[in-house]
Amino acid sequence: MALTVDWERAAGFPKENFTNTGDVRIIDQFMCAYADRFQLQKELLGYRSGRTLHRPAAYTVDEDIEIYARNVDIEPLDDRNVKARLTIEFGLLTYDPLQPYYFNGIPIYITETIQPATEFLTLSNVGVYWPDGTSVSQVEAPAKIVRMMEWSYTLHQVPIAVSNSFSGAIFNLPGKINDRKVYSNLWGSHFAARTLLAGNPTINHTITAAGVRTMDITMTFTFRNIEWNRFPRIRSSASGGYVTWEYLYAASNQTGQIKPYNEYNFAGFIL
Repeated sequence: MALTVDWERAAGFPKENFTNTGDVRIIDQFMCAYADRFQLQKELLGYRSGRTLHRPAAYTVDEDIEIYARNVDIEPLDDRNVKARLTIEFGLLTYDPLQPYYFNGIPIYITETIQPATEFLTLSNVGVYWPDGTSVSQVEAPAKIVRMMEWSYTLHQVPIAVSNSFSGAIFNLPGKINDRKVYSNLWGSHFAARTLLAGNPTINHTITAAGVRTMDITMTFTFRNIEWNRFPRIRSSASGGYVTWEYLYAASNQTGQIKPYNEYNFAGFIL
């Protein structure tokens, strides 16, 4: 780790913990001059300086695995505040500090997560019958559960000066669907056009250890492997009934397609 502050490791450290689920947690203790304690914790946790993003200090587990400083506790070693002791927790991060993404030359960390989601649909009862020939009433209309996913995409530590570049997307995305395929770096695959529905943004203002004002911006998209502007239709055939997903039109000659969800280019937010 490239630290500019003079430090020494406390006796009995580091302490290393591994689990059979793949988690790694290292506790280390450094001692430095009391006046240098804030500079040392800043260099340990990583910081942003202009267009440069200094990654957190790394701890090498073996030649293939590096984990990074996540938390630092500081306490004085004596009543005269001559030296300080820093207890550092190293662990796995939710982003890759070695591979930030760049927006107009500004490095930004990105994380992606996926959670399950469902949609409960009530199908039409028109033209649907019970085995005895009785029409299905409206209150008896069949239902269908559509399995979906919530894809959360977060831009971390976006400098305030750069955050304005995302304001158009933040205000225009909610309620829109993607007009073209969207690539997920985490999953290494594309979401097909018109299968992502943008939700509302979550924005958290932060001040880094270096005193830089930044934002964490999260957009959550609901993925459905059926286009959002397609709707369920019950059809019948000689072999039985089935459900299809089709477009709706304002006229019988397939003109004037009805689009409850407007399409939008997500490239203004997805890097």
